[in-house]
Amino acid sequence: MNTGRSLVARVVRHRTIMALGVLCTLGAAATAEGRAIRMAPAPEDQAPPVVTYASNRGGPRTVSVPIPGTGLVRGKSTLVIDAPIDKVRATVLDFAHYAEFMPHYRKCKMLGRTQAGGHEVYMEVIAINGLVTMWARVEVTKATTVDGVEIHETKFLEGNVKDLRATWRLRKIDDASTEVTLEVFLHPRLPLPDSMINKENLGGSADAVLAVKKRVTGR
Repeated sequence: MNTGRSLVARVVRHRTIMALGVLCTLGAAATAEGRAIRMAPAPEDQAPPVVTYASNRGGPRTVSVPIPGTGLVRGKSTLVIDAPIDKVRATVLDFAHYAEFMPHYRKCKMLGRTQAGGHEVYMEVIAINGLVTMWARVEVTKATTVDGVEIHETKFLEGNVKDLRATWRLRKIDDASTEVTLEVFLHPRLPLPDSMINKENLGGSADAVLAVKKRVTGR
């Protein structure tokens, strides 16, 4: 009888030790996991998030470019177009026809040359699902080339917005393909939350490069 009780006691003690061991292991793992979370970089130290706006493989890669000292970002989208750089450039600079193919543009027209050799352009765009119409007069500066990348910039001159800037970058991959990047920032005068302005700029850059691709390729 005593032998039976002793055997039962040993079994219970063995199972208790095993259970305690499992609990200690889980506790150590949880502590390590918590330590790893605390050691992760703060949001401001992390790279800008990548946002994909297209569902197909030919869609743009869109990232936010933070503007120092603010909660705002510029939208930056890049994709490859199966067309020579001359044809892509002609479409990017075809401001007189932007309203025909560029999303959110209601009107766009050339006003003439600038003293620096660029172009002065008037444009009207709609935002916030068509609720707001904004206009601006901008200067499209003379193109520059840096490390094989052709750069076309626009500078805000006047309008009913706080700021409007866009930079197109074109890079020849080969005779039949071109990499296109648009970095854009539109800042309305309306008292809108930063999150809404950022969403508009991110989506706007993606929509614009896709529109150029569709115009150039006919698809």
